[in-house]
Amino acid sequence: MPESPEPPPIHAQPVEQPGQSLAQHQYQEIADRIGFVPNTRGSDNLIQGLAVLGGLVLGAIVGYLLKWGDAKVPLLGAGLGAIAGLLLATFASGLYLAIRNLSRRRP
Repeated sequence: MPESPEPPPIHAQPVEQPGQSLAQHQYQEIADRIGFVPNTRGSDNLIQGLAVLGGLVLGAIVGYLLKWGDAKVPLLGAGLGAIAGLLLATFASGLYLAIRNLSRRRP
């Protein structure tokens, strides 16, 4: 009975960023594809941080101008608007990053 050919060796995928170990690269692959684990990619964290900060500030301005809450306490509207902007920006930036990371080209 002839022997079956051996499977080709599995080669490690190229490292995405200079200085990044293979284990870090594989972790990012899993985080991008499956989710529900912390993302350690600096560019993603920067994008989400700036989006959340912008949503917080914009929400506070809109809440103050619309005088949400008690009209006698205008800062209450700013606080409520800031919370709403924070939540909306967190959700929107997370959705954007999820779509971007899922469509990221793989080597």
